[in-house]
Amino acid sequence: MSRILAIINQKGGVGKTTTAVNLSTALAKKGFTVLAIDLDPQCHMTAHFGLDSRREGLDLLLTEGGDIGHFLSQARDGIDLLQPGPRLNELEGLASNVRQGYLLRDLIAKILEQRA
Repeated sequence: MSRILAIINQKGGVGKTTTAVNLSTALAKKGFTVLAIDLDPQCHMTAHFGLDSRREGLDLLLTEGGDIGHFLSQARDGIDLLQPGPRLNELEGLASNVRQGYLLRDLIAKILEQRA
């Protein structure tokens, strides 16, 4: 059974990335398989894990689709990371306001389906 945790806040500098990285690491150390999704166009989680922030990821998946596995990077043992990609901030007007709220939900559902 999968659990989805979202760490969100509009304000910067409140510890979202720190919380997400530490929680992901703690869960992985407990033996859970973790998929972390970096939704920050500034790629702070990606940088924290020492990965290349220029690599395409969520930006391309949401605009063009594709094989999700191709876009996952192993951040640490037990932690896969879906990076934002360099064009994530361009996706603001990608879909109508109604549909936009479902893009990430549908992508997460697809990832969970593939991992089952």
